[in-house]
Amino acid sequence: MGHSAVFECPIGYKLEGASGITCQYNGKWSADVPRCEEIECPLINIPDNVLLIEHNNTFGGKAVFTCMWGHKLSGSQSIRCESDGRWNGSMPTCLEITCPVPETPRSGRIVEQTRYPNKKQYRNRIYKVGALMRFACLPGHQLIGEASIICTENGTWSHRPPVCKVRCPYPGDPPHGRIAPLKFWYKPGDNIQVTCSPGYVTPLEPVKKPSCRENGIWSAPPPPCRSYKEV
Repeated sequence: MGHSAVFECPIGYKLEGASGITCQYNGKWSADVPRCEEIECPLINIPDNVLLIEHNNTFGGKAVFTCMWGHKLSGSQSIRCESDGRWNGSMPTCLEITCPVPETPRSGRIVEQTRYPNKKQYRNRIYKVGALMRFACLPGHQLIGEASIICTENGTWSHRPPVCKVRCPYPGDPPHGRIAPLKFWYKPGDNIQVTCSPGYVTPLEPVKKPSCRENGIWSAPPPPCRSYKEV
């Protein structure tokens, strides 16, 4: 009588009941023998777009999170179950990844697949991961750079927007002749000349070489090639 028994649990367990009991005058203990229960943290409610890739809610265990494709994690990637039965951090959230509205090239335009009824919706348009943006230049201009760019998972575009440079397009070879130099695009100030096939010549009178002007238009078409018989 009067002797006491004191109890404790191993690490990872908590005591349920009295930590100490005493032998009473009637030969009975003052309380029931306690029990040790495994420490557990509350179950986790997963928010939208959050994925749970590891989950152990017992003491020392952890929960590890990731996001669905096209989203980024805001908060801690993992939380741990502590000895008090609480998680040592709060649940993270997943935010949708978007890319900023790309700059429209000067003398160019963005080829939109979606029509916006007003300017406000056009300014507030959202480009999610995987969104494809196409560009085009006005006539008389050459597109320098990538004609298409993609919104990547780090929230940036795969390439910088292209630029549109003033250029004259290849004017085409005249019948029975070829122009030189042969290029797809010509810079302002470039000249071309025509070399005729055997049996054909360009006009005998002095003809000024066609020149690419600053507006991207040729000063004149390539001179024709005429047969010797017609000259």
